[in-house]
Amino acid sequence: NEHYPEKENTTYLDNKFNINTEEESQIVNLNYTDNEPRKTALVLNEWFNKFENEVYSYLENNNQDYLNSLENKKDSDYQKYISNLNEYNNFKKDNNISLLKSRLNRKENRLVRLEESIEQLKNNIESTNAELEVVNNQLSNTKEFLIKKESITDESLNKLQSINQNQTLINLLTTENEFYNPQYSNLSDKKNNINQSLTVFQIDLKNYRNEINDLEKEIVNLENKINDLEKKEEILKDQLNNSKGNYNSSINKYDNERQNLIEKDYNIELISKANINEQPVSPNYKLNIAIAGVLGLMLSVFIVFFKEFIKNADLEQYKENN
Repeated sequence: NEHYPEKENTTYLDNKFNINTEEESQIVNLNYTDNEPRKTALVLNEWFNKFENEVYSYLENNNQDYLNSLENKKDSDYQKYISNLNEYNNFKKDNNISLLKSRLNRKENRLVRLEESIEQLKNNIESTNAELEVVNNQLSNTKEFLIKKESITDESLNKLQSINQNQTLINLLTTENEFYNPQYSNLSDKKNNINQSLTVFQIDLKNYRNEINDLEKEIVNLENKINDLEKKEEILKDQLNNSKGNYNSSINKYDNERQNLIEKDYNIELISKANINEQPVSPNYKLNIAIAGVLGLMLSVFIVFFKEFIKNADLEQYKENN
């Protein structure tokens, strides 16, 4: 538009301007052909300046965009790392796995003690039943009541008879008293105590078994909960380590690339500038005349030679053959 306002720029330049690069080379050739030497050189040199500025601008923008993308990646990785760190810390705060394991260990120890107590209770019940059987046998062989006879001595009886001849009254002085057998009472008390002990043992045994059933369920639930929490903690820990590693990698990559770009030296060197030929090439008339004379002489000799050849040639043999 600046130099050829009257031309259709795209079409005009397509026919006169050419850009090409040499294979495996960093050289770019800008070729422009026109019949106005001064304007041609001006356009080509200005084109090189624009080309140079455009490349530098492209490199600067491209490098800055690249650094911006690395910085955005670094910021994104940092946010991801902070998010994973908060998630992991909140998980640790809300779920005390060590406390759950300690609770599980106490329940398992309690379960072991209960099982030992049950074995002891079974032994106690067995021995108590044996003792009860002995007491029952003793009870069956012991009278519940005993009879005690009470009478006066013969000397006293003789004295009474001398005083009172009423034999009926004297016979009343001899009596039989029935009383509760102390040995039977002791055995009964012992039996009751044994039965009470058996009842206590059986109640304890039932309670222990119920507690064991509850403990086994609680232990299974705790084990499942701990297992699930440990798996989740492992996942969160892996995510945290990965995001931390990604963030550190992003930092290193950003710093390294920024330093590399600072150290890069972009230099576009003009190998050959378009110069205006102040003494354009003009036709060499003398040389052209000399060349034309030589060519004319050679052509005339050839023509003469050809005519002489035709004149002396015997053409009859060609006619006969024809």
